[in-house]
Amino acid sequence: MKRGRGRGEKITEQVKSKMRGEKPGSVSLNLGCGRDIRDGCINIDHEPGPGIDQQLDISKVPMPFADNSVDRVLCSHVLEHILDWEKVVIDVYRMLKPGGVFELRVPYGFAPRAWHRAYFDKRTMDLFTAKNREEVSSNDTVLDFEMLSVRISRRFPIRYHLKKYLRLNMPHDFAIGRPWEICWMLRKPDIARREKMKE
Repeated sequence: MKRGRGRGEKITEQVKSKMRGEKPGSVSLNLGCGRDIRDGCINIDHEPGPGIDQQLDISKVPMPFADNSVDRVLCSHVLEHILDWEKVVIDVYRMLKPGGVFELRVPYGFAPRAWHRAYFDKRTMDLFTAKNREEVSSNDTVLDFEMLSVRISRRFPIRYHLKKYLRLNMPHDFAIGRPWEICWMLRKPDIARREKMKE
């Protein structure tokens, strides 16, 4: 089995053609997409469905993509369903090209729901970023993602009631209210480029 191939899964011909794509060399993955099908992405989910390019259980790592082969990965509201979600983050790092971006969205805080296995707050991804390397005192795998941004989205406190009873369409994200989602933008460092800039 080649490095970077997941437990017997193979990349489908449809995915291979998308990887060759209109922009040669530009590959974007939408992991655990469900019904959130994105144009220009390879849409991956564990269940078959319309718009799904590759049926794959992303918790079984390594995924069938080569090292340093992907430009961008979106993973929206998926990791909270995976018990060993850290392994998925490590595998995404492996797949990303230097300079590649990982956009990760999860529910904020302790939000018990059916099928939720993990909970996140704004410091959860700190272990995987370069700035926090020196704080690690364990043998856990430490990555050196660059933290581009962390955003906590809030929901208006009585949004549901305003929409249902007064028919007011309130924006999903609001400046006040309870935190409901956290979004990280992480970039795999391009060490060769960084060294070149130092010269």
